[in-house]
Amino acid sequence: MKKVQTIKNIEGILLHSKEAGNGNRIVFIFTKNYGNQTAFVSQSTIKSFGSGLLMPFTYLRCSMAETSFDKWTLIQYEGKNICDISKFSYEDWCRWCFVIEIIKWGFPLGEKDINAYIRLVKCLKGILDKNKQVSAYITALQMLYAAGYDASAQEMCELYNLSDELKTLLQKFINYSWEKPMGINISKEMLKEIALYLDKFVKSVCDMELKSKKMFI
Repeated sequence: MKKVQTIKNIEGILLHSKEAGNGNRIVFIFTKNYGNQTAFVSQSTIKSFGSGLLMPFTYLRCSMAETSFDKWTLIQYEGKNICDISKFSYEDWCRWCFVIEIIKWGFPLGEKDINAYIRLVKCLKGILDKNKQVSAYITALQMLYAAGYDASAQEMCELYNLSDELKTLLQKFINYSWEKPMGINISKEMLKEIALYLDKFVKSVCDMELKSKKMFI
């Protein structure tokens, strides 16, 4: 008896894609109902549905077919770009690569986390109205928190001897709702302190080796 092919319909945020030879690609998607997912996309599928929707931070609705045990192929997709990364400076893009790595590392493949997904969507929509550098720091802290790593925890602040000003700002960033302006002025020096602390935090506390290490600064 022929095995019935499994197909699932998903929605999610495309984090990034990479070449897979002969015009094919591998995509990495943080989904609403299935957590992190990876899928193969053939050249013919890309020609049918377009390459523009395979850019980072695109909201996708798509269908995936299981080709072998836990191996998936994207067979159709539609969606919209939440933010235009072509308008990011090189430095801003490096910071957002850091965020992408946190999401890929912090949320296991196939494990649903609806709260983290909703939080990410809010963060990405907030980029449109906010400073891209500050938005990256807020998103990194919020996604770390959603993954179970509180960078504002008292023991962490004491361990790294953080100033009261920095502790307060970390808490504001983690709790920020994106619904209205934060209403505070943040100095370049304070932003650098946050960047340096995040770089230390992910390496020592999360034990995460980032490809984009030190890119956040």
